[in-house]
Amino acid sequence: MPIILIVAWVGVSLGAYFKFSYNEKARIEYVTEIAMKFEEDIARIEAMEEEAKKLAEEMELKEQERERAAAANASRGNATSRGGSRVDRASSNVVYYEDLGLNVADYEIEMLERIVQAEAGGSGYDGMLAVANVVLNRVKYERFPNTVEEVIFAQKQFTPISDGRYYTVKVSDTAKQVVEDALNGARILDEDALYFCTPTAPGKGWFETSLRKITYIAPHNFYGYY
Repeated sequence: MPIILIVAWVGVSLGAYFKFSYNEKARIEYVTEIAMKFEEDIARIEAMEEEAKKLAEEMELKEQERERAAAANASRGNATSRGGSRVDRASSNVVYYEDLGLNVADYEIEMLERIVQAEAGGSGYDGMLAVANVVLNRVKYERFPNTVEEVIFAQKQFTPISDGRYYTVKVSDTAKQVVEDALNGARILDEDALYFCTPTAPGKGWFETSLRKITYIAPHNFYGYY
């Protein structure tokens, strides 16, 4: 209880005693009224203290989140890929890390590495991460199969499956790092990115008329539903 309130209460009580010493009933009523106001003041102060405590806890949580984000950003510099080589992520556009909540088998990791390499192997970290994001977005999206393998091998979805490049590519250390990062939640595209094609693709017209264009990350345009 704040000292100032105690002092005020004592002062009011003494004042009431002397003011109404000639009238016992009036003194009792006055003291009772002051006591009720005193209790209201205490309740109000306690509520303010509780609100301040909640605000402090929220600020602490936000600070912890900022620290985690800063640590994640710092980790996006140089990294060691699954192949053991140093890889320069070098992307300023990877926006956040999240828990995808996906169970991906080891053989599916290799599939994801192959499709990323085949689709965007010449584009660098950002372009490969964007492809990986689309594949994993599809796994989580209700209109597509719910495993990496089924998404990659769905009929007529990824050109490298159709033309055979998927089976012949040499997976780079960058592709391995991209897949590792993507499975750990690294994103350059939001969850609504579900399709991509090159600006010169024969079927580009369908993408442009049926889908919403989200962005361009070399070498692909990326799309989602309206």
